[in-house]
Amino acid sequence: LIDHNTSRKESVFLPFLGKVAAVNKGPALFAIKTNALVFPIYIIRKKNGYVLEMDSPLDPLVLDGSIKDKVKTITEFYTQSVENMVKKYPEQWLWMHKRWKTQP
Repeated sequence: LIDHNTSRKESVFLPFLGKVAAVNKGPALFAIKTNALVFPIYIIRKKNGYVLEMDSPLDPLVLDGSIKDKVKTITEFYTQSVENMVKKYPEQWLWMHKRWKTQP
């Protein structure tokens, strides 16, 4: 899960909702190693059911730089996507842990 706290060695430290957060770099590494699109998809609860919302995907093949650079770019991409959705639907973000526990 990309909005959960992770250990320092598993993290890229990025701003999330106005504070520095340890962001899980695992999905970014997976995308790079498999050339998979990073496609943020959300299920939004509505009055009469659920709606699927999607952001535009990020293709790791178009990224330049080292693996470290690509990991940072991809983690920034999905962290910003989650932040945008939390701001759009704050009542739907279930947060029951210490999100900002691990610090640089």
